[in-house]
Amino acid sequence: SIVFSIAQGERSLRDEYDSGWAHNAGLPVSLSLGADGDLRLAPIEELSSLRQRQLLDLHTVSVDQAAQALAAIQGDLLEIELEVAPGPATGKRGLTLRAAPDGIEHTDLYVDTAQQRLEIDRRHATLDIDARSRGVQGGHFALGGENLRLRVFLDRSMVEAYVNERKSLTSRVYPTRLDAKGLGLLALPGDHVVSLKVWEMGAANGKQVMPATHTPSSR
Repeated sequence: SIVFSIAQGERSLRDEYDSGWAHNAGLPVSLSLGADGDLRLAPIEELSSLRQRQLLDLHTVSVDQAAQALAAIQGDLLEIELEVAPGPATGKRGLTLRAAPDGIEHTDLYVDTAQQRLEIDRRHATLDIDARSRGVQGGHFALGGENLRLRVFLDRSMVEAYVNERKSLTSRVYPTRLDAKGLGLLALPGDHVVSLKVWEMGAANGKQVMPATHTPSSR
């Protein structure tokens, strides 16, 4: 079974009129049943055909190594896959997205094992005082002793996340800074990164898109 959805925008009617569009199509999502009889959901397999240049491909590295490599990548048309083996500490694990170099604009997407929640924190997503895309969205999610497997799609204002094929979250962010395209890693002491992959994401309609930028981590 495949589900199609519309991700409603949260801008004012004036902003929608000025931009010439409102709302957006979400990614097609495949539904299935797991061995435990619970629902599983994931983006359809065909979305892998949108992958362009691979910007990062790390395996079994420390949190510091992964964070340094991730900080060298920028973009707002990206697919990110992260798997973290959590240590004993409880708290927030995930990604910082759409971050300006000085951090004044950024969006945090994470699983909080202390609160057992999947959340997106948009309190610092934009400097626009009239923007409605603010606050924290999310819902209950218990990691249950598994590794955290997070798959994220960035498509301009769209943020779509899938966690362990058991929960998904779709949100909108509208940074004002043109350089708010940085990435970061959220992790805790004792964690280690099993894998971290990043791809440029091409357009579904075949149109050419501007590439992401990759700065060598040594700079």
